[in-house]
Amino acid sequence: MKKRLLRDSALAILASLIIAFVIAVPIVKSIHMRQVQNDLKATLALLYRERMDDQLEDEAFADKYALLLKKSGQDIRITLMNTNGEVLGESEKENRVEQNHMDREEVKQAIEGEFGFAQRKSEVTGNDYYYAAYRQDDLILRIAVPLVDLRQFDNTLLLCTVIGIGAGLAVALVLTGIFTRRFVQPIQSLAEASTAIARGKLDTQVPQAPYELGLLSDALSGMSEDLRQAQKDLKESNDNLNSILQGMDDGVIAVKEGSIVLLTGRAASMLGIPPAGAQRLEQCGANYLFVQDVLKKAQASELPVEEEITLHLPSERVIHVYAARLQPDDGTALL
Repeated sequence: MKKRLLRDSALAILASLIIAFVIAVPIVKSIHMRQVQNDLKATLALLYRERMDDQLEDEAFADKYALLLKKSGQDIRITLMNTNGEVLGESEKENRVEQNHMDREEVKQAIEGEFGFAQRKSEVTGNDYYYAAYRQDDLILRIAVPLVDLRQFDNTLLLCTVIGIGAGLAVALVLTGIFTRRFVQPIQSLAEASTAIARGKLDTQVPQAPYELGLLSDALSGMSEDLRQAQKDLKESNDNLNSILQGMDDGVIAVKEGSIVLLTGRAASMLGIPPAGAQRLEQCGANYLFVQDVLKKAQASELPVEEEITLHLPSERVIHVYAARLQPDDGTALL
């Protein structure tokens, strides 16, 4: 039970953690992407302000501020273009392609007066970038950051997710094991006590269980006490009955499935003292064989059997025998 409970708990916890992270990871990525966009917007605003104050040519401006940003740890590509999509300045000189950028999604959004964002592979560098663009008057300023930075965040987030699931599962298993032990141990103790009582050990002490299990413990303890009292009453009743039977002038014999259940002293004096260890009538002597025949007739009949039999040992005498079947199903008979 304990192993199954631990296994089911582990599966439930693992499923819960996976569902939680499946829901949380897209939310975290969305929040991170909004933060990236806000950072790019702030960078664009700063560059526009510097562009208004700086008298450098477009190419020189792009080179200067791309270098400054790179020194601060930001690998940002800067492009300046007019409202017709023609490139005026570009910080990435290698493999530069002279073409119109009006069909770029971020440029279209910027021309409409909004911040424009797009993600694609650059035809100039061949690398994947995340682009942000904005138009001010007749100038469009566009910046781009390598997607490798964003993917690095995704990889880090995935690694943290896996570590979080593993750590959460480990902690949950430890706590589940502790709570399971506290819950299962009283049940096992009650099960052992009930098994002992069922086997006849009515003096077994029923342990006190916590929480709602205490009701079961009290009920089992009460049942054990009732059984002990019932057994005591039955023993007293049997002892009283045996005393009565032993004191009768008539001899009494009870047999169940051929084995002697009761043989009073009076019956033994009439039929002869049976050998030590004798458990069946045929083991007790010749006189008992006559009695056995009468008992067999009683067991085979639904009505009592009454006969007179002649005994020859130790001397010839006639005794009156009355036999009846007590339990039809188990072959108990009384003589």
